[in-house]
Amino acid sequence: MGTRVERESQSHRPFGAGPVAQDFAERRPSESPHAELQLATDQVHAWSAMLGGAIWLTAVAWLRPALTERRWAEALLMLAVLVLLPLAMRLVQRDEHGAAERRVERWLAQVIAWLQLPSGLLLGVALLGEVGGISTTLALPWLATLTLTAVYGAARLCRRKAWLSAGGCVDLGLVYVVVGGGWAVLDRAGARPLDFEPVIVLLTAIHFHYAGFLLPLLTGLAIADASRWWQRIVAAGVLAGVPLVAVGITSTQLGFTPLAECGAATLLAVGAATVGGIYLRWAADKRWPGSARVLWGIAGATLLASMGLAALYGARAYLPVAWLDIPRMRALHGTANALGFALGGLLGWLAAEGRANLQGGHDNFCKLSQVGGRRSR
Repeated sequence: MGTRVERESQSHRPFGAGPVAQDFAERRPSESPHAELQLATDQVHAWSAMLGGAIWLTAVAWLRPALTERRWAEALLMLAVLVLLPLAMRLVQRDEHGAAERRVERWLAQVIAWLQLPSGLLLGVALLGEVGGISTTLALPWLATLTLTAVYGAARLCRRKAWLSAGGCVDLGLVYVVVGGGWAVLDRAGARPLDFEPVIVLLTAIHFHYAGFLLPLLTGLAIADASRWWQRIVAAGVLAGVPLVAVGITSTQLGFTPLAECGAATLLAVGAATVGGIYLRWAADKRWPGSARVLWGIAGATLLASMGLAALYGARAYLPVAWLDIPRMRALHGTANALGFALGGLLGWLAAEGRANLQGGHDNFCKLSQVGGRRSR
């Protein structure tokens, strides 16, 4: 009888859903000796995101950048730095098992939590100033923070048997994000690698903060246990698409055929659009709190729209889309990804976590180093 009930329950899971929903009902407060330390780290992330959000809103109200201006692109980068990454790391670092062999990882998690806000604020000051030595120096602490984040992700990834899993998506995102920090430093130094325009240098930094880290993280949460073949294909498309888009743009810049950029953009767009569809299905699942469902619905819809624009822009050499230039992509694609998908998706998971804490005493939502662990480790 119990087996039949369990089978019926599983048959009603939404498209793409794994064990995360039922884990809400099963997990209880952590009994780990490191629970208090984890709680303290969570609080640092929460305060960093709140303070960072207040500072970001104040700066945007003061500067009032137009959506097509470079200053808005810098604002989107700072939204990721001050708000989205602390919120994301709060989800990433929900890990209580195997504490004895993860002493270095726990230390890295604490250091990253404390460094994010001050190093991010220094990057913000650098973006307000002129390019040069002072701005470059101010941007270096953020690169150092992301370097530690990449080491943290690599350490987690080395313990994983299957990289094409939900946890693998998160860990590779932690590694990718350091590239964004490097390009942010290049932007503040006024460097133009391969003679790229200054705006492309900045947009590459933004790309690896959003598509490089936040997209794989939210993909990992969306595909849950990655036990189905198509979930692994989605993971592969997202994880391969992020660096391939950069390679394709570089290929076009060097004078080669734009076909490589078009193919890479299409691959990433299809993978990310599938993730958007999964979030729409999560939004339709009435077992989740209403606030989370609304936020996931916004995340899924905006990701679908923004990926359509990305695919069109990647194919601009073959399609009559001259109207879709960089300022419009910045205003439409960038804003949708940041405020719709990334912010909406993260707040949706945090809203679901809050309801679980109230109803089931759940203290360690979505232990991401174990996501997919039942089948992928």
